[in-house]
This record gives sequence, structure tokens and C-alpha cells, in this order.
Amino acid sequence: MRALEVLADAKPSLAKRIPAEAFVRLLRSGAWSDHNKASLLLVALTKSRDPKVLTLLRIEALDPLVEMARWRSLGHAEAALSILGRIAGLEEDSLDKLIEAGQADTIINKVIRQ
Repeated sequence: MRALEVLADAKPSLAKRIPAEAFVRLLRSGAWSDHNKASLLLVALTKSRDPKVLTLLRIEALDPLVEMARWRSLGHAEAALSILGRIAGLEEDSLDKLIEAGQADTIINKVIRQ
């Protein structure tokens, strides 16, 4: 998954060819490493804000993403916060500022209220 994440981040055209479904399912896994690695790949896959991927994440993984976004370590929560912000339609600059300021609840509330 790490290799796919690096490739998808480097080549957006490749990211479009990676099916998100299998990695979305990993967000419901009981293993922390599955959550961590899948969320990093999904950050790369949501960079283009493909409506199909964002809808899939909203329907299939909103609860685990919210749980991950509330993790105390920003380094571990950041991927989920980025994905949630993209689902909510936040602009990247605004989203980055909210994450840097530790405003997880603002991002979570924005996506939940939609």
C-alpha cells in the first residue's frame, strides 16, 4: 500500500486507475496498520476530488474516518482529516489551515452536517 501511495501521489494519472473500494474496506479493519496505510493511499486517491471516490468514502467509511480524525496524534489523524475535508468540499488551503490549527471538530462537523 505504501508503494501505491507514493506512486499515486507522484502520478495523478495513475491514481485514477487504482480502485478505491478495497482500500476503503480496510478503514473498517480492526488493525491500526490497515487504517494508517489505507488512509494515506486514500489521501492520494482523493487529491483529484473524484466525486465517485468521495461518495464511496462518505457512504462506506464516514464513521471510521471520523474516529481516526479524533486520534490525539495529529500525525496519525491528518490523513483522515484531509479526506473528511475533501468530502465536505473544503478548499485545500482552508483545509490545510484547519488541520494545522488543530481544528478537527470544525472539519468533522462540516462533513457530518451535510
